[in-house]
Amino acid sequence: MSELGKATRIPPENFEALKHSEYVVLLYPKLLATSSLIEIGYALALGKEIVIFAKEGERMPLVLSGLSVPLPKVRKYVVPSMKEAAKMVRENGSFVLEGGA
Repeated sequence: MSELGKATRIPPENFEALKHSEYVVLLYPKLLATSSLIEIGYALALGKEIVIFAKEGERMPLVLSGLSVPLPKVRKYVVPSMKEAAKMVRENGSFVLEGGA
């Protein structure tokens, strides 16, 4: 929280954690300038399973809104709120992470 409002900064340990993660989950509530987009790009390069929760009705960056070439390891859910995203994962666990609705 102390980094909010400061220049975008990605701690090196985040990249190390991404290397060892099976899934990368991004909660993206609205159009933001955030280092998480760089981390998603890194996860794409590593071939990680990526799950993105985007808020309904919000504008998203291209990497999150859909590309002309489908990315098979990227799943995106459009939800009314981030609370609903957390509820989906809590109630459905790996089913949601693996592409279930």
